[in-house]
Amino acid sequence: MSAQQDPIIIIVGGSVSLEFNPSLLLGSDGRFTNQDRQITRVEVTGDGINFAENIPGGSVTVRIYCDNA
Repeated sequence: MSAQQDPIIIIVGGSVSLEFNPSLLLGSDGRFTNQDRQITRVEVTGDGINFAENIPGGSVTVRIYCDNA
């Protein structure tokens, strides 16, 4: 990334909540929540990353950033 900026997607738990740039999904307010679901595991794979962890308490924050290219 060339410069630090606001994350494009934020995932926050206990319950499943997504915050994202509203321009990514026209007609949205940039938020989605489901109080009936709980995050139990996070897996992230890609170039140079392989992360997989159970989330026993259900509380996790994931921030995803991208550049403007």
